[in-house]
Amino acid sequence: MCKDTEEPGDVHVKYTALGDAFVVSVRFGSEHPARKRTPATRFHFVLDNSGSMGRNSQAAKECFADLAAVATLGVSLVSFDTTAQLLGEAFKTPQEMRDVRLPRQGGTNISAGIQASVDLIRKIAKQEDSHHLLVLLSDGMHGS
Repeated sequence: MCKDTEEPGDVHVKYTALGDAFVVSVRFGSEHPARKRTPATRFHFVLDNSGSMGRNSQAAKECFADLAAVATLGVSLVSFDTTAQLLGEAFKTPQEMRDVRLPRQGGTNISAGIQASVDLIRKIAKQEDSHHLLVLLSDGMHGS
């Protein structure tokens, strides 16, 4: 479960521990200056779903889901273990992303996860002019 922290300036922060690291999501309120200058943006999450991640994969997905409300053009999610799987191309709401089930956990093929997300970015770039932010979350090294 993500922990909530209210900060001054109409900024909402959620964080959760993942072993020795943290997943942090930041949400700006409707009146925050960052909302007034928002370029067309898509977030692309590449999430390690290997066995060593355990419950951390689900916790990270829950925190990432909040960013669907910030991205102006949607959020994609690729999970990877020994293979990569595109779980969604354009989540528009946090709930849409939360409703997606992660597949069964396996090995660690980071390259497959990144490649699946980059392929999606290239496909979208042919159709629209937007800013893309790719976020990779993994607890280890490429293993297969």
